[in-house]
Amino acid sequence: MIMPLLPAVLVCLFTSAFLPELVLKSFSQESQQNGASIPSLSISKPTRKALTEKVGERLANPVAPIWSIGLRYDFTFLTGEPSDKTRNSNKLNVQPVIPIPVMDKWFLIVRPVLPFIVSTPVAQEGGGFKGRSGFGDMSLSTVLSPRKISGFKWALGTTWIFPTASKENLGQQKWQLGPTGFAGYFGKKWAAGIFPQQWWSIGGKDNRPETSHANIQYFIWRILPDGWQVGTGAPNVLIDWKADDDDKITLPIGLGVAKTVNLKKVPFRIQLEGSYSVVQPDTLSSEWNIRLVVTPFFPGLIKKTFF
Repeated sequence: MIMPLLPAVLVCLFTSAFLPELVLKSFSQESQQNGASIPSLSISKPTRKALTEKVGERLANPVAPIWSIGLRYDFTFLTGEPSDKTRNSNKLNVQPVIPIPVMDKWFLIVRPVLPFIVSTPVAQEGGGFKGRSGFGDMSLSTVLSPRKISGFKWALGTTWIFPTASKENLGQQKWQLGPTGFAGYFGKKWAAGIFPQQWWSIGGKDNRPETSHANIQYFIWRILPDGWQVGTGAPNVLIDWKADDDDKITLPIGLGVAKTVNLKKVPFRIQLEGSYSVVQPDTLSSEWNIRLVVTPFFPGLIKKTFF
């Protein structure tokens, strides 16, 4: 239980100890370079509040061109065959977002996802279930996006899944590759978008089935004063194209709240959301999910463009 939480603890210690006023000054400078109206680089309390709110608005985007490390904890209630009762799964995802300025008006956004499975039920050959924990399959998305702060935004790129699971029953044991993209709108009062990813297996263990599946994340947030947001940002629509029709789709809907705050003068976006799967496979899968996401913002470490 302790080991999977170490990345979250280390990130919080790092941000509180080593990232003071530099964080908001860096964001203010980047915003001015990209056309945002930030009044001053002197970080007064009113300016800090305005900058913090803008950080929260941008972090609502899962592939925002802003350096951050999302710490996402999922507590999931599982139902379905062959289980005769509701079971629980716990997982921590560490989700850095690394925007790299490749040209004056373009970002290459790198987004790895490192899953630490705290506990998940695994069916046994002789019947029954046993809890398993360990590292899951890592994914990596790289998208090219115009350097734009607000309005309509888009991105296109590729996405990978690597067979990094520490135990065979915690991953698919396949190398997987496919396309990904993003489309969204970011205004003063609303932020909404969709982030689809599709993978096909291209290698891996021969005794594991070939894969073809999609993960479609969607979000819509109402931007409120004082760094508050209300809406949904957690649901991930899952489609397994190779499964039977009754097991093909997981379609959740959710409702949550998010707040951007300053901790030790470092902006953190904190999101809490619940979701329910209105469409769910017959086999053991998510019915209810509670998600907590804590995302600290970092100053950009790469300032100059490559081209």
